[in-house]
This record gives sequence, C-alpha cells and structure tokens, in this order.
Amino acid sequence: MRDLEFVFGQLLKDRRIAMGLSPKQLAEKLGYTNIVKGIRRINVAEEGGARDNKLQEIMAALGVTEADRSQCRIEQEKGIIIDDPADLD
Repeated sequence: MRDLEFVFGQLLKDRRIAMGLSPKQLAEKLGYTNIVKGIRRINVAEEGGARDNKLQEIMAALGVTEADRSQCRIEQEKGIIIDDPADLD
C-alpha cells in the first residue's frame, strides 16, 4: 500500500501535468520571485512532503480541493491501492 502523502503528492503532480504546467511555470503562477525555491517547494509537495500554507497555495493553483485530499485519505484507510491518483476526480 502506498503512503497517503505520496499518493496525494502524485495527485498534485498529475494535475500539474494535466494542466500543461512545468514546475517552473507553476512556480511563476504561484508568484515566486526565486524560481528555484518555488520549484523545490513544488517538488517537495509532489513527493508528499509539503506542509500547510505552501501546500494550500499549490492546491489552489492546481484546483485540488480538500475533498480530493480527503478522498485520498479514505482510499488509504480502506487499504485500496491507487494506481492512478488522477482517477480520484
């Protein structure tokens, strides 16, 4: 079974890719003036390591909701292995 934050991070990455955004473009969209720092934070989020306010900003920019996050948690608690987190939509 996959770790919940990893699965949710993969959902963020899948959504970013579906929107046609590179990490650099997303960093720019989020308003980072230090693009390298923005890319690093996006990578951390996509690996399941982002926390609170930065995660909320990334989620908002990608149109990912708390309901999406909750769905990941529900699936994880049920012990369901999710091959494609984008299927949670």
